[in-house]
Amino acid sequence: MAQPMRTTSSKHKSLAAFVEQITLRHFEKGSALLYQGEVPRNAYILKQGMVKAYSITPQGDERIVTFHVDGELFPAPWLFGKASSSLYYYEALSDCEVYLVERAELLKAIDSQPAAMRLVMDHFVTGYSAALVRITALEQAKAREKILFTLYYLLQRHGKEILPGVYSIHLGLTHQMIADLVGLTRETTAGELSALKKEKLLSYRRQKYLIKKENLLRLIGEDSFRDIAI
Repeated sequence: MAQPMRTTSSKHKSLAAFVEQITLRHFEKGSALLYQGEVPRNAYILKQGMVKAYSITPQGDERIVTFHVDGELFPAPWLFGKASSSLYYYEALSDCEVYLVERAELLKAIDSQPAAMRLVMDHFVTGYSAALVRITALEQAKAREKILFTLYYLLQRHGKEILPGVYSIHLGLTHQMIADLVGLTRETTAGELSALKKEKLLSYRRQKYLIKKENLLRLIGEDSFRDIAI
């Protein structure tokens, strides 16, 4: 149930800390937060959980655009007047807690508080950098390279180093979801991931992935991407 509340402090670095009146809502895994073409009533700031943004092709295939994690804001194009409605579908990948904020109030907080503006700038620069890596993945000619760059995007954006050079990605990724990220079939994606597993680049079990960063960078061959922070 939605609860009106006043923000005090948050363990997450979030724009919600700069807004006086917000509403906190719980969305169960699989719930729709927004539909493509829907005019949002509020801006969304993810307090906890994970949300995927995606579109549907004319053939009915899902294409994942990005994942939103704790502290992130959406839908940004609508919030800043660049779109009149939601450009994508937004769905909870896990149970989520989401702040709902009136657009005018959030924009006022951003305009009047330098710390909020800096947080917005960091949000968009991070998203822009991540988008460049995603574009690089999509422009690759071969399925293997598409998946390699996409794995690096996921490692940098959502990975956690659990051992020196070994990163864990806990997004609940299925082969189909990875296929939807790169525009390949599930069968092709599963085959390429299996080959990379045999090469000891990665391991996966129950939708949890472990990736060796140096091995991945060696196969990608792009030293300029080594220290990107997304």
